[in-house]
Amino acid sequence: MLRVDETSFLATQPIPRHRHRNGATHRRLPVRPRARRGPIRTKAAVTILALVALAAACETDAPAAPGPTSSPARHSPSPSPDPPPHVRVAFLQELHDDGARERALAPFQGAELAFAAEALGADPAARVDLVPVDLAADPDAAAIVADDPSFVAAIVGPEVRHRSAVRELTEAGLAVVDLSPFGRAVITEVGAWRRPVPTLLDHADELARIAEGAPGRRRGLCLLEEPTTAIGLLRPVLRAATTEVVRSGPAAPGSVGDIARETRCRIVVFDGDEEGAASAARDLAAEAPRTLLLGGDRLRHPPFLSLAGRAAEGAISVCGCLDLTFSTELAAQRFVQDLQSAYGGAPGPYAVEGWDAAGMVIRALGALGPTRGAVTAWIATVGSFEGLGGTYTFDGRGQAEEAEAHAAVVRGGRWVALAPAP
Repeated sequence: MLRVDETSFLATQPIPRHRHRNGATHRRLPVRPRARRGPIRTKAAVTILALVALAAACETDAPAAPGPTSSPARHSPSPSPDPPPHVRVAFLQELHDDGARERALAPFQGAELAFAAEALGADPAARVDLVPVDLAADPDAAAIVADDPSFVAAIVGPEVRHRSAVRELTEAGLAVVDLSPFGRAVITEVGAWRRPVPTLLDHADELARIAEGAPGRRRGLCLLEEPTTAIGLLRPVLRAATTEVVRSGPAAPGSVGDIARETRCRIVVFDGDEEGAASAARDLAAEAPRTLLLGGDRLRHPPFLSLAGRAAEGAISVCGCLDLTFSTELAAQRFVQDLQSAYGGAPGPYAVEGWDAAGMVIRALGALGPTRGAVTAWIATVGSFEGLGGTYTFDGRGQAEEAEAHAAVVRGGRWVALAPAP
């Protein structure tokens, strides 16, 4: 089953089989029926529609006053411009559970909003459908996208660890904008790959740096993970840490507080999902209230704060995502307002990066044309890109050179950016 958005991001649809004249069949991605999908309600849409209506009213001639010299006005109809071509961009994800589904939502919304805003522009190069593709549900999903020429590019979601699928797409000549921190650079002869976010090693380095500078009389670190939901964060933290590690390994639910109390560790670096991290925060508040909780980007998702409650206060998260919710920049404020209007909530983790990933594809479409080869050619040569999150400068492999893992701390029940060490 290949998950494809029809009326919402969470809708699913089976892959139909197409029969050739010789009787053989192959699977292909369904085309989303555009009429069933409601428009994104952005302020830009309202403004543009108002301007179009005003222009139409101004161009309509008033009827001529009757008189002996008056004659009916003759108008030659102006030819209507051809509609922009229709293309598709795949959004790769791995939806192993409901938590993964929720975490994939924010970057998808950011990218979809960018494509919708571009479609409302004066002269869009193409109309883009963003198609969610679940690699966990269908192992052949990447091959289907690669074989379908209507797909001109792909965006990889933050939790995708299926690196062979990413390579398969680039080897098929697609341009891939990768928001996943996992794995090495993907270099092929025909495709294009750019990663504007930091790697997992960058996350680990930042966690180790914070742990080293954290105050407290207790000794050392406890590196604990929930085995079923861990993403492999502890091993690179262990390598990067200069502080003594007094415990490293799995922790059963409800045992984090006991471990911290027995080992007297000053900091717990926890690797697991939002529910596991919330349980760890509650355990520490009850059994070892002086121990600081550190974690990765999963702590930024809403379930952590709602489940941990007051126990989340002081917890620190490191994320390759930029939070512009409280930015004073005009472009950031417009982005936040438009996304809230369209989806009913504030931008989540990686929404900004999703917008910028789509922005790279949009720039490629406008520069060289709405074909797979044109998009790939542009992205393969781009050395820097100015996006909502700032300037992305890529090295020879396609990795953003100065991508930062941003730290934030819970203050008063919400995430606040943690000032970098001097």
